[in-house]
Amino acid sequence: MNRPGQNRTVSSEFLKIHEISGLEQHDVIYSVTTGLDGNIYFAPSSEFYPGSTARIFSFCPSEKTLREVVNVETLTGSDFSDYKPSHSKIHVSMVTGKDGIIYAATHLTAPPRREKYVGIYETYGDPKRGYPGSVIIAYNPKTQNAVNLGRVCPFEGARVMTIDKERDILYIISMPKSHLYSFDIKKRFARDLGRVSMENSLGLECDYRGFVFFTDDEGRIVRYDPEKDIIERLSIQIPDAPWRNGKANYVRRTALSPDGKTIWGCGTKSVRLFAYKTDKGAHGEMVDHGFFLGTDNYGRWPDLLACKAMCFGRDGKIYIAFSEDEALIASGNCRICSFDPAAGIKRDFGIITGKHTPEIITALDASADNSGNIYFGTRIKNPPPQLAVFTPPPDNLLDEVSDILNPGTSCFSEKDICNWIIDNNASGFSAAHKQKKGSPYVQEGSVTLRELGWNNLGLKIPDGESRITALICLPDGKIYGATSGRRSHLFLFNPAESGYYKESFNSCPMEIRVIEDAPAICRSMAADKNGIIYLGTISGTYNNPAGGCIYSYNPENETHIWEEHGLPRRPFLLGAENVKIIKIYQFANEGITALAIDHTRNILYGITCPGSNFFAYNLQTKKITLQIKLEALRTSQSLLCDADGYVYGSFKEGSMFRFNPEKKNIEDINIKLPAQKGREYLSAVNSFTVGADNLIYGGTTDGNLFSYDKNRNFIRSIGKPAMNNGIPALCSGNDYRIYGINGTGDDIARLFCYDIKNNDCKDLGILQASGIPKFWVGHCFESMATGLNGEIYIGESDRISHLFIYYPSIKQ
Repeated sequence: MNRPGQNRTVSSEFLKIHEISGLEQHDVIYSVTTGLDGNIYFAPSSEFYPGSTARIFSFCPSEKTLREVVNVETLTGSDFSDYKPSHSKIHVSMVTGKDGIIYAATHLTAPPRREKYVGIYETYGDPKRGYPGSVIIAYNPKTQNAVNLGRVCPFEGARVMTIDKERDILYIISMPKSHLYSFDIKKRFARDLGRVSMENSLGLECDYRGFVFFTDDEGRIVRYDPEKDIIERLSIQIPDAPWRNGKANYVRRTALSPDGKTIWGCGTKSVRLFAYKTDKGAHGEMVDHGFFLGTDNYGRWPDLLACKAMCFGRDGKIYIAFSEDEALIASGNCRICSFDPAAGIKRDFGIITGKHTPEIITALDASADNSGNIYFGTRIKNPPPQLAVFTPPPDNLLDEVSDILNPGTSCFSEKDICNWIIDNNASGFSAAHKQKKGSPYVQEGSVTLRELGWNNLGLKIPDGESRITALICLPDGKIYGATSGRRSHLFLFNPAESGYYKESFNSCPMEIRVIEDAPAICRSMAADKNGIIYLGTISGTYNNPAGGCIYSYNPENETHIWEEHGLPRRPFLLGAENVKIIKIYQFANEGITALAIDHTRNILYGITCPGSNFFAYNLQTKKITLQIKLEALRTSQSLLCDADGYVYGSFKEGSMFRFNPEKKNIEDINIKLPAQKGREYLSAVNSFTVGADNLIYGGTTDGNLFSYDKNRNFIRSIGKPAMNNGIPALCSGNDYRIYGINGTGDDIARLFCYDIKNNDCKDLGILQASGIPKFWVGHCFESMATGLNGEIYIGESDRISHLFIYYPSIKQ
């Protein structure tokens, strides 16, 4: 990068560096905030030093004194073992409340004491090796007392936090699952509001009305309305170059205007300064103020510095720290710039380092004191950490703010950088950069995904309504699925049409109709011999259903419109009056948790919840012909009807039952589901499938895989595919293998397979789509179906969900 004045540094007259001595395991300050007492509060943290814990310090501008006010390890009382990650960071997660209380949320990236790296995904939820979760710390400057308010997000760190000062509510985006959490300070109560992105948006702000704003992975503004309790993706995106599609241009840093009405920020890829006026119109108003430094030309890699810190000064100007990409171990080119919103003037003050000061890699947060000084939390090469204090010069002295640093005086050489990363004898954070060989992600076979509609046209099943909880593949290869959430939707994906034209609407899963126009769960589907699909729903919530319905849908009524020359047309179902989902039966105060169909007798069987009633519905007479109350502590989550019409499920304390269609009764077949001794009462069938060997395979709510031979009335425990509880989905592949999902909504789910011929059960890993059409790591799945060509369709069941497709590897 050859820019005019690129080596210019801020004069020591206007820049002071305060070294936080005594902290030999801390190399970064991610959080800085100004207290109502005028003091600056900041959190020295450790990016990679094994076993370290964060601190909170206070700096008094008038007395120029530093004081440690919170030792996170001491306050939390956490006894971190040699193999458990500690609260090593407070990452852009420190705010000042209306009453002057300083709030901070903890985070992690440093390895445990005796480890060289931290496996956040690998150890997620592990009681011995996993991170226990972020906690909220409250420090009262008046009393000088600190309190641990409790855990806000189990097993996750807090990457960014903001506060609604009027309601006393903190908002956090977590890592690694990228969920939005709210924390009621007075009640000490945390709520998981759901997943909001793949990458964490590092700009999280609460405006004067209490609305919370951030961006998704494409830089689209997302808003949480606390009154309606709804997260909605708005129609406005942050600025990007016109030749890019916004991918990965999420907000990097933001600053809220003093009146609370405008969010200023910069994106990750475009690095263009924007002003987003939150209360203008239905979706707000975006103003693009362009980029500060470098160039961004079509056909070339952007030559732009990243925005790493931002705040408002007392003079009404915005102060920003730009720096190189840290992943490249930059040469300390961290620059202070300012923007005057009133005059529209941008200024570059130069690099924040002095000639005799160790080089600063980047600044990561900023705040202004009452005298107008700007405090930057910095990251440096080696501990101890440093707080940089910048005094904005008067406008008439701007020619005097900088010295000229001779070219080539960077503290880093190529050899130095290399040693930093790979030196086997290095201690602290340098040792942690070494990469382990194993990957937690699926590497056998390939994984891709489909969005539930066309996001760029607004034709998409909305977030919060897109949890895929049921899937089925019809004999013609069409994949039908049902979603759950604020509403329940039926959708279709036709693999045969997915490759005709890029603009074909049928190349993505497309909504057919809304099943229930209210909060509902649909986790059971079945199809008769004529291809008519039946759906069972739970109206409301699983534990407190308002009722449940059986619906039918006939795919023969679909009218397909083939695309011509790739021109986008309206979806093939819009306006088709004969495309209907028909309610054929309704239960009062009972939902439907499982369905199975007897093709010979034309009988639909099901189980209701929470009452655990087994029922039979005659598809010809359209009547319930049988209801039997099951003795069950845990309702069977799945049913399987074999070729002879016998129906299998679970009841009592982890026992299997069989429904005899001739005798029309439930038979206890004296078979216990595999379970840890004493935990039988917690076990129920979670999922069923039939293998290529004609055995019944099942997964339990405790996470055990089993096979059942109905001819011998013999059950065999295959074991736990991974450490998680629950096997919510199973399917039989075309390769003599059983595929399944291990893990529930509280876990990070894993795909596994069982090789029937070789009696080998293998954890394939976490499902990660590698960028086509988008990069995404799936955390929660509840449904599976096998396609005609052996591909495995897997329904993601998160607030933002996709249809994953796994293509098994071809064995040589």
